[in-house]
Amino acid sequence: MNLVSLTGFRGFEGVTAYSTSKEGIAALTRAMAANYSRYHIRANAIVPGCTDTPMNALRLSDEKMRRKRIATIPCGRLGTGEDVAGLAVFLASDEADYCVWGFYTADGGSMAV
Repeated sequence: MNLVSLTGFRGFEGVTAYSTSKEGIAALTRAMAANYSRYHIRANAIVPGCTDTPMNALRLSDEKMRRKRIATIPCGRLGTGEDVAGLAVFLASDEADYCVWGFYTADGGSMAV
């Protein structure tokens, strides 16, 4: 299972190298699926939206920036580590046995708009 990012699918200012690396992980996920799905090896990627993590702490510590970012998320809140972890647990479980490849968002609806 891989972690991609919204930036791997949509352009964002100031994160060119990060976006490029995340699109590379998306391409890797697709290639793994093409090569290994026949062996029932899963090639899934989680695509988290803006998540309240240490990586984002500095940017989100500015209250104005935090409110501006939340305003772009349809469900009206930042993601949490638990949001992403719950999806990862599902995709790793037997309940997701037929989910052998794909991109699964935990983004509060951000990719939909």
